Amino acid sequence: MSDQFLLAVDLGGTKIATCIGTLEGQIIKKSVEKTKSNGTSYEIVAQVISAISNLVNELGIRSKLRGLGIGCPGIVDSNRGVVVSTPNLPWRDLPLKALIEAEFKDVEIFLDNDANCATLAEFHHGAGVGNDNMLYLTVSTGIGAGLILNGSLYRGKDSCAGEIGHMIMERRSNIQCGCGQYGCLETLASGTAIARIAQERLKEGAGSEILKLVKSIEEVDAQIVGIAAKEDGLAKAILNEAFEYLGLAIVNLINTLNVDVIVIGGGVAKLGPLLFDQVRKVVAERLAKSPTCDTPIVPSRLGDEAGLKGALRLVLDSITCHY
Repeated sequence: MSDQFLLAVDLGGTKIATCIGTLEGQIIKKSVEKTKSNGTSYEIVAQVISAISNLVNELGIRSKLRGLGIGCPGIVDSNRGVVVSTPNLPWRDLPLKALIEAEFKDVEIFLDNDANCATLAEFHHGAGVGNDNMLYLTVSTGIGAGLILNGSLYRGKDSCAGEIGHMIMERRSNIQCGCGQYGCLETLASGTAIARIAQERLKEGAGSEILKLVKSIEEVDAQIVGIAAKEDGLAKAILNEAFEYLGLAIVNLINTLNVDVIVIGGGVAKLGPLLFDQVRKVVAERLAKSPTCDTPIVPSRLGDEAGLKGALRLVLDSITCHY
């Protein structure tokens, strides 16, 4: 067994994934559990600490830990180790790094936005390998992004780069986003949005094969809609509309950034052709007269492990810079 190990946490609104990794960035052991429903910020932090401790104690490697990387949704000030705000968790100006350090005083801790972590992983080990400029999108409970420019992660002046889920896509929307605004992309194309729209249509009395897949309308989520969409017109229409909005957002991003490749990951990306065919169709139509019309739009190669592998990479990059 190696003399040194890394810890990684991929913290989300629905799940907490933790792992032990090597200095080469390979995952040795991982665990996944549901994020406490309606838990306070400190209850969820306690859950994270417990998950980390259980893994470390199981392998008996506390004295061999070199660093801990944490990927967290929302706006993250990586320099201060503070979660400024996150729409899908009850956090504002939470000193997450300091809270974890109180339990792991002898371990260096590095914190960043979860999409930034996944971006690092795809750039170094996944679908972005060989490109200098890459945009990574995660479409899941919410929508986020990370940006690689000239081979380096771009965070922006206030660490707010990549918050594409809060691009305003509908001027007159009456659906409020977790960020407080109306008409955000996240309210139109995320997994949460797809579930909400499907439930609304079913409650209005729309007939659908979706109802055969669940015991109650409240159980409908994006994956259920995706399964039904193979044979069901309503499900297919809901997804097409959601992914048209996603495609339009990507058109705007291509026009703005002109990156080499766009990588899409997250739970909703598991719908595969249902997402990618519609997004590529929208991009091809809207950019037909532009040299950027053939910008590759590809799925994540790392899947569910992108967040953890990226958090490991965050530590590796940081300790390389420090030493």
